[in-house]
Amino acid sequence: MRGRVAIWIVALAVTACSQVRSERAGAEVFPARAENHPITLYASDQPPIEAKQFGEVLPVDQIPEGRKEIGRIEVIIDASGIGTWETVFFKARKSARAMGGDGIVITQWVESLPALSPFTSKGVRAQVIRVADVAPAAK
Repeated sequence: MRGRVAIWIVALAVTACSQVRSERAGAEVFPARAENHPITLYASDQPPIEAKQFGEVLPVDQIPEGRKEIGRIEVIIDASGIGTWETVFFKARKSARAMGGDGIVITQWVESLPALSPFTSKGVRAQVIRVADVAPAAK
């Protein structure tokens, strides 16, 4: 029984009240990346302190040459107390892989404290980039 409760709590944390929006940039459609394909995070601003423990965020001057913006994403985890930066990065990477991306360029860190709530909403607004030289999928 304990194992089932633990699994339920983990599943709830990963699917915690969240919004994930994505849109492709341009007409090219790339095949989705494998579940284990590494997605590198880049940002011009330093991540919030709590976010640093869940993955390295490289400065934008380290983005490889020849990159192409293939989409935009927004991931916001509601202030439920369950959502974490780990969940934000997990969902952002999952969305980028679905678009065929190799990296995420974070354009805005989102942290807000809604009225009458002890919890902070967390999220990112970002561009999805592709750096690998792979032809778009046939339509």
